Amino acid sequence: MNPPQVPRWLRALVAFLCLANLYFLRFATPNVWWHLEVGQWIAQNQAVPREDPFSYIRPLRPWIDHEWLFNLLLYLSYAALGPAGMVLFKMAIGAGLLAFLEKEVRRRALSPEVYALSLVLPFTLLGRYFEFRPQIITYLGLAATLLVLEQGLRQGRIRRLGLLPLLFALWANLHGGFPIGVGVAALYLLLFAFRPAKERTRLKIGWVAWAVGLVATLLTPYTYRLWLYIPQDVLYAHRGIEEWRSLRLRPLGLEDALLLMLLWLWGLGFLLRWRRWEERDAIAFLLALAGMRSLRHAPLFAVAAVLSLPASLGWVEERLSRSGRRALLGLTWLPGFMVLLLTCQNPLPRIWVADQSMGGFPAQAVAFIKANRLFGNLYNDMNWGGYLLWELYPLCRVAMDGRYLTVYPPEVIEENIAFFHSPNPDLEAPLRYPTDLVMGPPSSVAMQRLAASPRWCVLYRDERAMLLTPRDEAHREWVERARRREWQRPRDSVPFELR
Repeated sequence: MNPPQVPRWLRALVAFLCLANLYFLRFATPNVWWHLEVGQWIAQNQAVPREDPFSYIRPLRPWIDHEWLFNLLLYLSYAALGPAGMVLFKMAIGAGLLAFLEKEVRRRALSPEVYALSLVLPFTLLGRYFEFRPQIITYLGLAATLLVLEQGLRQGRIRRLGLLPLLFALWANLHGGFPIGVGVAALYLLLFAFRPAKERTRLKIGWVAWAVGLVATLLTPYTYRLWLYIPQDVLYAHRGIEEWRSLRLRPLGLEDALLLMLLWLWGLGFLLRWRRWEERDAIAFLLALAGMRSLRHAPLFAVAAVLSLPASLGWVEERLSRSGRRALLGLTWLPGFMVLLLTCQNPLPRIWVADQSMGGFPAQAVAFIKANRLFGNLYNDMNWGGYLLWELYPLCRVAMDGRYLTVYPPEVIEENIAFFHSPNPDLEAPLRYPTDLVMGPPSSVAMQRLAASPRWCVLYRDERAMLLTPRDEAHREWVERARRREWQRPRDSVPFELR
């Protein structure tokens, strides 16, 4: 059956809604800063870091920067056009993702309604995760992998399979999520082996392309060591990190609601045609389970669901009345239009840095450090590490930032989290290292106890951050300046945009 012609106005409207959802999130979250700083380091040194130059906790510790190419491209975008360049870079990836998926959905959709539904809701969910972070490369890579396999194996366009090695090699230099593509491709090939014999003639070529692609993932500055790092990160318990939490019903967040809607819409058709499941449906099913277990994987399910939805929705549409189809269409389009309205309130390509979910960034405390040249080793809350690197490196080195297990051992991560967020912190933690300054939120029990201790001197305090130094001979000058209040005061305004 030939798919019906999708009107151009509908294609334009769907594309506009999808891209508006990807455009919506323009916040400088804690990780954006260190991505920029690392990209700047690579550009200035014309080398990929193999040892960590940023932290004093484990100086020159071996570092697997599995996102080095993304960091460089993000920084070059910023250096060329400022925040607008970063937005343009992000949207170029988003446009590529939409272009990959839209053509395939248009080919499979049994009606214009199915075409629209298959794209708008998944892209609304994707938009909640489409930040200035290298994960967006993995969303694009997953879509490209599935399309190469669909076209090479299902449609008989064998030459497309030759793109797998190139795709995997590029992906391995952009983001550590490339094993997802390797695993998805292997699962697809295994499932394809159950097809009729006349279709399985392409299978050997597929396995050869996969094997060459697997070897191609070694074409990074870290070669095989990159693969040794991946299991360590996957198996580590990312406790306390919001994006790693599982799907929940109470309290029901927007991400939870969108995921539930997509699960219901996709799952209904999936169950109705259970005797006609295909490879892409099995992959979407596994990614749905992964998304429910950890919201970090929900966008991967959204990408896979786009390719699985046209067939599923075709079965659902056949069983609904005209009014039922209209109600379903309105329900799934509503979130997309709501995001569009919110986007129109701030349409310019600005990047907002007031991340209230993390308590904001210590902009005034950083300005105080710069004004008074209080440079040295800074023991900090991990959530602020990237911002402090971007603002203060190389004059200051940090204790912790969002690079997580690529640099820091698990015990050091746990120590930092416990110090700033535990009701019974170990107050000796900063002094186990050559610490010159400690910065944390005033609400932290550890910061309150250090401020009350005669062993520590408060240099600066505001509603967002507190800055302390040890009362010892090495920091005597700073302590005396604090006693005499000989400080240059920072500016009062806090920047709310990345400039």
